[in-house]
Amino acid sequence: MAYTGMMTTYTNTVNQRRTVTDRLVLASPYDIAAIQALGLDNTAKFKFVDTPGVQYTWYEDTYVQSNDTLSENITSAATSISVSTISIYQPGDVIKIDDEYMWVSSTNNSTVLTVTRGFGNTTAATHNSGAEINILYSARREGADADDSPYSEITQNTNYSTIFEYKVQAARSDMRIKRYGMTDIVDYYIDKGMDMLKERLDRLAYYGKKSSNPRSSGGLNEFITTNVVNLSNASLTRKHLDDMLERIYSYGGSPDLILCSTWARRKINSFFESFISTERDERVGGMRIDVLEHPFGGEPINIITDRHCQKDYLYLLDRRYVGYITIDPFFYEPLAKTGDSESGQIIGEYGFVVQFEKAHGILKGFSITS
Repeated sequence: MAYTGMMTTYTNTVNQRRTVTDRLVLASPYDIAAIQALGLDNTAKFKFVDTPGVQYTWYEDTYVQSNDTLSENITSAATSISVSTISIYQPGDVIKIDDEYMWVSSTNNSTVLTVTRGFGNTTAATHNSGAEINILYSARREGADADDSPYSEITQNTNYSTIFEYKVQAARSDMRIKRYGMTDIVDYYIDKGMDMLKERLDRLAYYGKKSSNPRSSGGLNEFITTNVVNLSNASLTRKHLDDMLERIYSYGGSPDLILCSTWARRKINSFFESFISTERDERVGGMRIDVLEHPFGGEPINIITDRHCQKDYLYLLDRRYVGYITIDPFFYEPLAKTGDSESGQIIGEYGFVVQFEKAHGILKGFSITS
């Protein structure tokens, strides 16, 4: 076509060279916050005797419990009382029910203690079935023969490994073509596949289900069962957080990590807004709380936001007892050639450990709109 007058870029478009950036941007979020916070290989921390395999076990022991309950009503004159767990008592124990102290003289019956009522000038009273019994201390008679002492059984927990795999395959001709943002198409997809597998491994902490065939690692929800509070769509409050920390503390745990969603992070920030002050010339708005002081001692609690965490969940974790373990680290290996293409796979095998489950807690089911 012939043109007359001034040529412009609007009309003379044939063979124009486009300006293209030699950079490929992945327009998706990438997050492996749980992996970064908990560590990818905690084998040494958990002191496995052998290299962990497809199934791995950890052992736990506890002190004998010091609290129990009455299994039936008792009068103020009764000297034989029925308890729920006879095996935790020993002659000489001083126990407390409501405001009354009692001294245990015999534990020979399978369910009944023989006691001295109103011990230490306390008042003998009636007590209802289900009343809490606290074993306070021992007051042995001088010269008494040794009695059998209560003990606890060692328990074990088991989990399984999880295999992660991503296949990379490219036709020979496709590998020869030069592309913007890629010096090598196979290397590019290896890196991309590795990122995708790490994100899946990150999600294992929140969603993992324990299974032997196919093998699947149980995650946090599979093992943490004692300190779990469902808020039933109520708003998350600072009291909920402090109550859970106190509850965990009573069991001997000391969380130093909170893993949570963006909504839970916003709520935690809001708990402390009234404690933040700014000057008149302050031109920066907003706030973010990254660390909480433990209200009962212990390590400062780091707050980590993870895109993969369920929106209505908040996990309080003691990192001494939880983490990923590496069975076989991610690696790439070529596969046998078939047809006019090159192929390979990224593969890795990992596990997850949650020891001392009472040292951790979960707040879940809170409102994500209020």
